[in-house]
Amino acid sequence: MSTEAKVPVIPECDLCDDKHPAYADAKIPGGSWANMCKPMFNQLGCKLGLGHGQKYVLQETSEGGTWIDQQEAKDRVKFAKAMQAWREGGGSTRAQEYAENDLRFGLWLYYCDKRCQRLVGLSIFDLSDHTWRDDYDGGTSPKDAVTSLLENDDMVADLMGG
Repeated sequence: MSTEAKVPVIPECDLCDDKHPAYADAKIPGGSWANMCKPMFNQLGCKLGLGHGQKYVLQETSEGGTWIDQQEAKDRVKFAKAMQAWREGGGSTRAQEYAENDLRFGLWLYYCDKRCQRLVGLSIFDLSDHTWRDDYDGGTSPKDAVTSLLENDDMVADLMGG
């Protein structure tokens, strides 16, 4: 696990009233996790690293780029709210693990997984291997990525009588 987490928007500190930008998502010693500014991070004696926390780094967006980049470019505020809601809701543990803490890739995988579950009642992680990272990096939408997966998965074909 990296000591940094690239995020599209730096969240506010959960612990102080001044609404400072968060320095890290870190575990409070003996307690829970929180977004915290640098002064709170230092005051509480928090650390970075596996099981301790990750420093927030603002992720640059590029022209074109991934489907997530394209959504963000269309409506930055809506995207930031979706990312924050996904993060606060715990996201999908399997998507987070597969994405190796790349929040944007994890969110995209979560959208793929939700779509697949709606269509066939199975998780993308229950089906055959797929080139998820290639699809994500190539700007493929979750809809198109899942369609490709389902068209090429033998188990789904058998379930659908194909």
